Amino acid sequence: MQGKTTFILRDKDTGKIVDEREEHNIVTNALRDIFNFPRTVVFTTINSNIMTNYLPLHKNLLRGLVLFGDNIPERKDDYFIHERYSVTGTAGSAYTGTDPKRGTFNESASGVIENGYRFVWDFAPEKAIGTIKCAGLSNLHSGNRGSAFSTGATFANALDLTNSSVYRLNPLSGSAQGSYMMRYGDDLHYYYQLDNSTTNMTIYKFRAPDPDALHINTSATIELLETKAITVPHRTSRLFVGEKEKKAYIFDFYSSGSQKVEAKVAALDIATYNIELLTEQPIETPIARTNYVYCYGAFFNGQVYVSFNSDLYVYDLDGTLKKQYKLLVSSVMGMFIKDDKLWMCARYSVTQTPCYVVIEDEPIYLPNISAFENFQFRTNKNIHDPYVMGGSGQVQNILLRTDYLATINNLNEPIEKTDQHALQVRYEITE
Repeated sequence: MQGKTTFILRDKDTGKIVDEREEHNIVTNALRDIFNFPRTVVFTTINSNIMTNYLPLHKNLLRGLVLFGDNIPERKDDYFIHERYSVTGTAGSAYTGTDPKRGTFNESASGVIENGYRFVWDFAPEKAIGTIKCAGLSNLHSGNRGSAFSTGATFANALDLTNSSVYRLNPLSGSAQGSYMMRYGDDLHYYYQLDNSTTNMTIYKFRAPDPDALHINTSATIELLETKAITVPHRTSRLFVGEKEKKAYIFDFYSSGSQKVEAKVAALDIATYNIELLTEQPIETPIARTNYVYCYGAFFNGQVYVSFNSDLYVYDLDGTLKKQYKLLVSSVMGMFIKDDKLWMCARYSVTQTPCYVVIEDEPIYLPNISAFENFQFRTNKNIHDPYVMGGSGQVQNILLRTDYLATINNLNEPIEKTDQHALQVRYEITE
């Protein structure tokens, strides 16, 4: 992919061109990383998918223009818009408002060209006043931010591009409806959906798209290979994934009295859809309350793990308590397997900061990403830039950072735009 940018500066009174130049850009690795999907990101729910919002590329992922007052280092892997670089103007969708930095999309002059797409944005004389030293294509959300770049949120949902706040892009496994289950091989992904009124579960088997087959004007195509309805022996409170053995462990937590919570565990073989009840008798855990909502379960090395805030219990399948941990954590948000070890995502009670706990003979506490804009952003073994995990309370979501630059175009000479000039920017992207 390559880009050619034309800047046309006109006198607002005479319409005469006072400056016209053509510039070329570098292409960063932002799009490559977006389409190198994290394991838990391919489809958002059973009935809608990210690809319809990502494709064609010019629809949302490249439709934002950002004009900078500074030159930006031309590094392909350093593609986030940093606040140290001043923003002179932005443009995304058609716009008729009064934001002094925001231009408008020229629908009639834009469109598909041979092997690519032409974007055209117009800036009125009162818009984007200042020095322009660099331009770049970004997400539509970045183009629509205008003056909000100085104070606005960095993260946004690609499915709700008109909103500048942080919203859910895709739920992680453990949510009740339309949640990701696991990856199988290189390109197969499994989702599950619950019927909350019964113990029925529907499994959806998708094939991921081939990134090498995607072009600037490619529309989204998603292949649903199989839909399988199964009946679970009990309710589904939590789901724990064992990708190595290709099984999903289904936990049912329920209160059996004011001083205990009982757990049942079933194993679903994703290859055959066979389901087996692992616990002949419910496992009783001495939790001194009837609220089991904050319980999490794991099945690891043949043993059952039940967590509730700072308490972690380890059982054999017959219910024998093998070990109990008193952890320095609160607000547990789930458990997963990484590097053949059991990990817990929680909050370190000493400092009240997010942390990971590696469960071994002695727990190992590892720091996590600090809070940002009242959301706790968390790393994960399956997540990479520009995707991040984020959540509030017990909810974990996968978010797409929309403050990326897909192209970086440093001008040979700055453009000085005043309120006496109208500016048009034409950006042609071809393959």
